[in-house]
Formats: sequence, structure tokens, C-alpha cells
Amino acid sequence: MTPRVVCLCGSMRFEREIRAVAIDESLSGAIVLLPLVNLNHPHQAWGSPLRDIDGIKADLDRLHLAKIDQADEVIVVCPGGYIGDSTAREIAYAHQQGKPVRHHRVVSRVPDVLDRIADLVPACPPPDIAQGYDPCPCGRGQSWPCSLTRAAWLARGLDVHDEIRAACQVAANKWPMTSEEGVR
Repeated sequence: MTPRVVCLCGSMRFEREIRAVAIDESLSGAIVLLPLVNLNHPHQAWGSPLRDIDGIKADLDRLHLAKIDQADEVIVVCPGGYIGDSTAREIAYAHQQGKPVRHHRVVSRVPDVLDRIADLVPACPPPDIAQGYDPCPCGRGQSWPCSLTRAAWLARGLDVHDEIRAACQVAANKWPMTSEEGVR
């Protein structure tokens, strides 16, 4: 069976993420075509002031469109949903050529750094809902969840809305209401 050919597209500012997706796709048995030249990194081919950097970029853009022509599928690597002008043109071109386009939204997470931050930044406990939803018990004068709590959740990879819902559910279970009590 002939392996499928995929072409990766995305901003070279996400070069590390593009390479990670290339590895995953290669290990799944695909032939991977990807951008390899990052004009933001120094190189003798474009380091001279006599070089036409715009011309080099235009040539690389044309070359990447040729890679899309050879692909069975286009995978857009877009951490945080970011798609720049060049990538948008590549997506439009792929659609014009009838190529399936899949978006791979890489979650950029640097585990070591975020784990250390999570260890340093404790989440504040939710306030007693029976006494009112505000303020945050940390005493910083912010509504709960305060910015510190949100940062702690973010560092742990937790969703803010899920955490708020869970805290409200716990509070509701601690504060049962009988039908005779009615609405407080």
C-alpha cells in the first residue's frame, strides 16, 4: 500500500510544533512535506544585505504550493488558532486544488515550566456561596475566581468554566434546600 502524503502548513514561528506534528505523522506512516526554511534564523543564503529577502520568500512560498500539489492532505498547524497571511493563502490554495484540509491545534504547553508555576501559585478556595459569591477569600479584593486562581488553573491545564461549575456544584451539595424553605 502506498503511504499517504501530507503537507504541513503553518507559521514558522511555530517551527517546533510543526516538527512535532511531522514526527507524529511520520510515525503514523505518512510521507511528510513541510516548510524547513525559517527566514528569521540567520543563514548565509539570506544573511547578506545584497540578498533579495522578499524574492527568497516568494520562491519559498511557490515551492510550498508545489508541496501542497503533491499532498493527499494538508494539515494546518495552528497553536492557539493563529493563522497568518501566508498560511491563509496556502489553505485557500489547497481548497482550490480540492485537497482535504485538517487543522491541528497544538496546545503549546511547556510542562516543566508550567508545573513549577502550578506548584508556586495556589488556587484560592471558592467563597461560601451561602454568604454571597464575592469576594475571593484571598483578600486581594477581586471577585472569585481571582486572577491568581485563574493563573493557577491555567498552569495546571484546567478549564476556568469547568472549575467554576465544579465549585458551584460542591457548594450546592453542601447547602441543601428543602421544599419548605423555598428560594433564599
